[in-house]
Amino acid sequence: MNIPQLVPYGLAEPGFEAVYGRAKAPFGKSVLKDGRPATEWCVWQAEEGGKDQWKPERKYINGMQKQLGHVDEDARRIRAYIPSIEVCDSGFPLTIEEVLRGIGAGKLPEPSFRAGCRRDPWWNLEGTQPRQVECMGAVEASVRGILAGETEEHLVKQYPVAGGFVRRAYAWLGPCRELTELQRLLIERMLVGFGVWSHLSHTQGNAFTDEDLKLVDRTIVEMEQPDGRGAALDTEIDALLDRMDDITEEQKDSWRHIRKLIAAGLHGVCDCHHSSFRRIEAWVHAIGTGQQEIPNRKQGVERQRLARTSCAYMLALDKWLLGSSMQFLLLDIGHMDLPFDPRNEILRTYAYLGEDETDMKQWLAACLWMHLSDVAGWIAETAIPQLSNVSLRQWIDARLKNMTDNVAIAGE
Repeated sequence: MNIPQLVPYGLAEPGFEAVYGRAKAPFGKSVLKDGRPATEWCVWQAEEGGKDQWKPERKYINGMQKQLGHVDEDARRIRAYIPSIEVCDSGFPLTIEEVLRGIGAGKLPEPSFRAGCRRDPWWNLEGTQPRQVECMGAVEASVRGILAGETEEHLVKQYPVAGGFVRRAYAWLGPCRELTELQRLLIERMLVGFGVWSHLSHTQGNAFTDEDLKLVDRTIVEMEQPDGRGAALDTEIDALLDRMDDITEEQKDSWRHIRKLIAAGLHGVCDCHHSSFRRIEAWVHAIGTGQQEIPNRKQGVERQRLARTSCAYMLALDKWLLGSSMQFLLLDIGHMDLPFDPRNEILRTYAYLGEDETDMKQWLAACLWMHLSDVAGWIAETAIPQLSNVSLRQWIDARLKNMTDNVAIAGE
């Protein structure tokens, strides 16, 4: 892999990073550094108003970087890796631990895990969702097998890894001969996205080739553009519903809503979202039963898991940055009104970061805390109402208050 070269330290101001060379895919902006073409990007999550309107927390953490003086390339790569952590990826906890391990050791493991559809400029990263393409292929082949009239037993034997899915799909859709014209059209609409999903994946660690990108572009046209196969099927489905006199207008609207859910795809063509397979299964269920939710499947379980994980790591980072001991933190959480146990995340955080609380570790841990607050804080607050009684930002509130008090004492 051709790894781009970081621009010399100091040419990218705090809050930004840059490498020499032009990024193939949209990533940052093209700039000149020392007269050489380079790609520069913000290492914070996008915030309206630009850097002049950044939150006080970000400005403080950027100030921590300035006080460090020189930052070596290993630390800069850890800092640049942090924004790749995506809460929508089912491998979210793995990438958090990858950063914690890197902060503690002073260097990221190689290769590192990558999250979701993020494309980073220099690592040959590993995906957190192995066998994704194989499993998508089994889903597509199973559904096409049902359309072709294959038996449940044959498909389960042919795709044993998808056995549970195949049995549920048969239970909802029934045998091929009983499928209505509407159901067949909806299944065809669902299968349009598999032009990408069963051939390559946004969960892959390696960057897409030019041919891969062409396949993605073709599938986007087929799924989303007015001249694509998807749009033609949408028109055909709506026309069929208009002609159906044996169902009510309310039922027709429900079927149109199901068609729109299918047309939305998996967040476009991205299959890396933690809900991808559950969403596909919900489409199959809706096509077979006309019901948009699966009655016996618990809703929001994965969202709760990721919210709790992010909350637990934010809690651990906050208390480590505050200088609290792990032993007393573990003691204190027994008195916190939390609907889950954050002990494992606390133990991992303190074990990875260690006892040597250097300024470099403090800065990188603060960057990770801020990123989790940006991408997962609102999810945690929504999914865990009890957080209103637990602070996840004691360290930064104390630092910002100290700055304000010092300014007041100085009379500024």
